[in-house]
Amino acid sequence: VPDSGGVKALLARPYLRQLFALALCGVLAKHFVDFAFLATTRARAADVATFAAFFGLFSGLTQGLSLLTRLFVSGPLLTRFGIRTGLLVLPLAHLLCTAAIRAAGLLPEAGSRVFWLVVSNQGLYKVLKHPVDNPCFKVLYQPLPRRDRLGAQVAVGTVITPLATGAAGLVMLGCGSSEDVTGADIDPQTASDLTGQLDRIQAFLDAGNCDRANKA
Repeated sequence: VPDSGGVKALLARPYLRQLFALALCGVLAKHFVDFAFLATTRARAADVATFAAFFGLFSGLTQGLSLLTRLFVSGPLLTRFGIRTGLLVLPLAHLLCTAAIRAAGLLPEAGSRVFWLVVSNQGLYKVLKHPVDNPCFKVLYQPLPRRDRLGAQVAVGTVITPLATGAAGLVMLGCGSSEDVTGADIDPQTASDLTGQLDRIQAFLDAGNCDRANKA
């Protein structure tokens, strides 16, 4: 772990608090969008084969669109409008799509409209996350000194992301208790993170404590 004073020292800096909050919100949004997509498609699919066929088609289509976005959209977009706009693209797209889902749910016979809007919301994540959102987020580390830059990246990977994943998992389990949602509705990666990443948090905190003890 870099000599950055531990998590408390990183959190004492306003810029890093904002960066960590942004990372936290991004991870939460990812898992909630995944959850809505998997739960909705599973409920609509007639059987496992239908679900698998739809999921395969969806994945192929969104990966292709993601590649096209990376090649033809992200560069011109970020060059013309900058990093701040790039960071807003995916959250605003999710916000608008989620508002449309809520509005569609108020209409009669909204099943089909809600389903396709939920699918579109997941599609937005798959298409925009890696070509636009990820590169912009990584740029936020650049103003930091090298030591703090590495410390911030480690903190995001070993503390912020697992904590957000755990929080999202608890919310999903809470939803499942009232709506009969099973483990099949939860992103497998989320389930894996819930069982393994708490150890990474503890290891990171222990390493920070050892570093401070050595200094003393």
